[in-house]
Amino acid sequence: MNEGMRGHGMLIRLRPRPGQEAAVEAAFTRWHATAGRVLPGTRIHLLFDVVDEPGEARVLHLFESAAAYHRLAASDAHQEWSRSLAELLEGPPEVTEVAVRWNAATGARPKVSVSIDRDVHATVEDLVARLLARHPRTPAEDAYLDMLRSIAAEYERDFPTMAPEEGEPR
Repeated sequence: MNEGMRGHGMLIRLRPRPGQEAAVEAAFTRWHATAGRVLPGTRIHLLFDVVDEPGEARVLHLFESAAAYHRLAASDAHQEWSRSLAELLEGPPEVTEVAVRWNAATGARPKVSVSIDRDVHATVEDLVARLLARHPRTPAEDAYLDMLRSIAAEYERDFPTMAPEEGEPR
């Protein structure tokens, strides 16, 4: 697999304090809505319950490269968020740095699905709908509409819906 397509990040083992499970989930939601969503190279964030270990969770954060991961880990926003998360846990989280060895999607398409791109795509689709509803359109608006449709079609071809949608766990 191409080094640039691998994905790099961290797998975190954590145990929320009793009664703090919802607060831990809210902390991840808050992080994803802020720094986790806008830091360059962000790919996907998942919070798992460990079925065989009630009360234990795993988190997977993937970035497009090792450099993007290290930028996150060194960022002040992430350091502050990590300190606030630690207050909700029985002990310090166990962080393991990981790199994707194999990805089922890369055999069919060389790009990694990007959760933040789904938001951008939704914005483009909204603009297309708004322009379609506008009558009459100017020639410039028609040209802009054609460009947006082309961009949306290319995105849908390159990134089929594989990333979680808004409101779904990431």
